Amino acid sequence: MKIILINPRSKNSNEILQKCFVPVNLTYLASSLLTNGYQVEIIDANALCLSDREIVKRVKVSEPDVVGISLLSEILPSIFRLVNSIKCSYPKAKIVGGGPHVNALPEEVLREFEEIDYLLVGEAEESIVQLCKALENKIDLKRVKGLYYREEGRIVNNGLAKFPDIDSLNQPAKDLLRDEYERKRYYMILTRYRPVDTLITSRGCPFHCRFCCNARKEYRARSPENVLEEIITLYSRGIRSFDIADANFTLDRARAIAIFDLIKKEKLNISFRIKSRCDFIDEELVRKAKEAGAYLISLGMESGSQEILDRMNKGTKIEDNVRACKIVMDEGLKLNTGWIIGFPGETMETIEETLKLIVKIKPTTANINLLVPYPGTEVYEEAKIERRLVGDWSVKNGLVPWVKLPWVSSYSELLKIVQWVRNKVYYRPYYIFSFVKESLVNANFHLARYMVQEVCKSLRVFSK
Repeated sequence: MKIILINPRSKNSNEILQKCFVPVNLTYLASSLLTNGYQVEIIDANALCLSDREIVKRVKVSEPDVVGISLLSEILPSIFRLVNSIKCSYPKAKIVGGGPHVNALPEEVLREFEEIDYLLVGEAEESIVQLCKALENKIDLKRVKGLYYREEGRIVNNGLAKFPDIDSLNQPAKDLLRDEYERKRYYMILTRYRPVDTLITSRGCPFHCRFCCNARKEYRARSPENVLEEIITLYSRGIRSFDIADANFTLDRARAIAIFDLIKKEKLNISFRIKSRCDFIDEELVRKAKEAGAYLISLGMESGSQEILDRMNKGTKIEDNVRACKIVMDEGLKLNTGWIIGFPGETMETIEETLKLIVKIKPTTANINLLVPYPGTEVYEEAKIERRLVGDWSVKNGLVPWVKLPWVSSYSELLKIVQWVRNKVYYRPYYIFSFVKESLVNANFHLARYMVQEVCKSLRVFSK
């Protein structure tokens, strides 16, 4: 049996993007399938900028028995078109969907995506193998945990699959993406060194931020030795730059420090970035991270208003967030910060508090985005109940839904407010000089082109 796994193009694939990461989720699934004797191919349409026609052509040439595809909420209509094209052009293949949108709305997906045969919810390293064995040997599908499918006009749910022991999983099959690595398609805009690889050293998050789409909260982490083994394997292949994509790499402080110490002990000349909550940052941890090769720490700040942080159920304090930023920058690391505009209860006053805090901190970068009410999140469910959700997640809608604020008349008005905050931050001498210097000194021409693109975009927003 042959399986093709597809990573679809991102939302703004026609633009110059800040980053392009390895589809690690697919490489883990591929590894499980390969271990069980199946032929596997990964089509990373995002990295290779493939059109639907090119994807379909590759599928037809490979003649797979099963096609797996990740469903992401923000690109649902384009995935719908791709799935239909694959099924029409190559009807023999069984199409299996998975990913964040499937985890949140499995039954809705089966109702809208008539061409999808099966869905796998949760972590599917074991269930995808079970499904392939069931299809291959014509075994009753009810044995496959985590599976949704249709039977006699009704939707069948087999219940959740158990969590895999992530330390026992085989290393992700990244060798299936050899062409993408060789062509240096994986990158991050603040580093000119390519390719950048992606590591996932833990899964889940025990916190309950009301905007977060992390569907399963149970936190599980790989051992430091297991993480080091993967880093050494990738290092032997010439990889020197890493993005550690854990939602909160520092949640287990002792484990994080142990990983830093092992990297340093092995004398691995690597650079990497990590994500953390502000309340898990301290001087020793940041110093050890830097000694191991960390060049950037990303912190989820979300808002400059304590009232909004409390509404988000973030569980952090403004003063602690500022302290964490200071620790990172005092150690000489780059600081990326994430901010959300438009959470319920937001006013122009709270937005101005956020703007003032960003200007005060002067992070290396500030990702300032409009709230996206992802399906399954508390903010989505609440907005839906209170009839403040404008639009919904559907292939028929085609537009990202948004949460109505009583003082805002339209979605475009909210977008202009977000762009106003970005402009107020980035059109300051400090950032203009910083990014121009980064572009010239490090010959980071990708960043230079991105800067020009973003200036043009901001002008277009206010010209409407």
